[in-house]
Amino acid sequence: MADLKLVELTKIDIIDYHYAEHVNRYIKFQSLPHTSYHVCDRKVDICWEISFRFHQSTPSWQGMMHLLHKECEYPGKSSVQFLPMIDMNPGDKTCILSTLDYLCSLSSKHNIPPIITFDQPLFWKASEITNAVPDDSPIRNVILLLGSFHTFMNVLVPLGL
Repeated sequence: MADLKLVELTKIDIIDYHYAEHVNRYIKFQSLPHTSYHVCDRKVDICWEISFRFHQSTPSWQGMMHLLHKECEYPGKSSVQFLPMIDMNPGDKTCILSTLDYLCSLSSKHNIPPIITFDQPLFWKASEITNAVPDDSPIRNVILLLGSFHTFMNVLVPLGL
C-alpha cells in the first residue's frame, strides 16, 4: 500500500505569537485593490434592476446571467480543493498569525493580493497582529475585511436600529 503522507501534504507551520501587546497604535489604512470585476458586477446588477421597469417579462437572475454570458467561452469544469486546517482555538493569536502567514505564502504562489474576511472579534485580533509584526513582514500586506453581517451591524447600531 502506498504511503499517502497526508500529514505532510496538509501541514501548516505554526508560528508562535510573541509580540508585545499594543506595540503599534498607529493604524494605517490602505485602499482596497480596485478590480474591474466588482465594477462589472455592479453594472450587471443595475442593468437587471432597470430591466424590471421596461419589460413585462424579466428573466430571473440566472436567466440574466445566461443572456449576458451566452457568447463567452466555457471556463471549464469547476473543482473543489480542501485546504489544511489548524487544530487550535481560532481565537488564539498564534492560530491567527499562523493563518495569516499561510495566506501570505499561498497568495504569493498565485501572485494575488492576500485578502481574508473575519468576524468582529477575530478581525480585531488580526488587526492587532498585522500592526504588531515588523514593517517588512508580508503579513503587513494582508487586507483584512470585516464580515458583511458585522459591517451591517456596525452601521445599524449608531443609528439606533
